[in-house]
Amino acid sequence: MKKKLIHNKIKKLSQKKAENQPVITKIKTVVILNNPNSGLDIKKLKLLENALKLDSTDFNIFTVKEKKDNFNNLHGLIADISDLNFFGNIKNNQIKDFFDKKYDLLIDFTALEKPLEKFFSLKIPAGFRVGYKTDDLLYDLMIEVKNKDIPVFIKEMTYYLKLLKMI
Repeated sequence: MKKKLIHNKIKKLSQKKAENQPVITKIKTVVILNNPNSGLDIKKLKLLENALKLDSTDFNIFTVKEKKDNFNNLHGLIADISDLNFFGNIKNNQIKDFFDKKYDLLIDFTALEKPLEKFFSLKIPAGFRVGYKTDDLLYDLMIEVKNKDIPVFIKEMTYYLKLLKMI
């Protein structure tokens, strides 16, 4: 039942996203949506920091997992289905606080493999969204790379963000 409610929330958030135009500004704050299968690690995070010419303090990491555990190779917030109530609303105060902030850029490394990832991707308040190419129109910039090759993704994303004068 909770999964069906999440799908309904995704539809509403997708419609809301489609109505809003992306905000193109210089990037100062970044949120990274991650999952345990994304392949993102500290080395690739440093590559991303250098490519965007930002400090590690400008990044916030939000990891979506099937089940909550204490393991997180990247420091940041961890969320799972238990952080939502029966109606699909966020009940975790840390996550609520996280979503109260506005971010310049969302980088989604999840490839939207699960509905919960899609839900959180849409829920994060970001002026501009980047992710892997999908059939859903959830991002302002979609990048197609083979085998979720993060260094290639970062290189391509950086190229387009420079064209848009965001970095």
